[in-house]
Amino acid sequence: VIYYKTQRELQLLTQCDLVQRYPALVEDLSRMEIGMGAVELLHLATEHDEVHPELFHLTVDLFRAVQNATRRHKNTLYAYEIQLLGLLGFKPSLRQCVSCREEIESFQSAPRCTGYNNIVKAIQYAGAKNRGEELPSTEPVFV
Repeated sequence: VIYYKTQRELQLLTQCDLVQRYPALVEDLSRMEIGMGAVELLHLATEHDEVHPELFHLTVDLFRAVQNATRRHKNTLYAYEIQLLGLLGFKPSLRQCVSCREEIESFQSAPRCTGYNNIVKAIQYAGAKNRGEELPSTEPVFV
């Protein structure tokens, strides 16, 4: 039971029922990080007091996926982010280069335009930096 008053930003919740538990999100800090990151992202991406059942179901699906993941559970957050962007109307283009509009069939046949190469370099640079590996010889250049 929630008591909603329009003049207050903080509302009063007096009763709720637990419908589904996700113990892995409570017991494993890396899984908890994914869940909390998703909730924070959802909070930042939506307006206060707006109802979005499709975003609610997407977030519940994420919790379920993180709970059941046997390995690489951090990938669930990346998939969530892409789906969230799509539902909010900001779906990224994964089929063609956003700079030159050339079709991308695979990573090996990727466009060779400057914009695409800078994105690839940025991803490689960030990945090497996060893993503590030797950094590529050239940093990405953003125009």
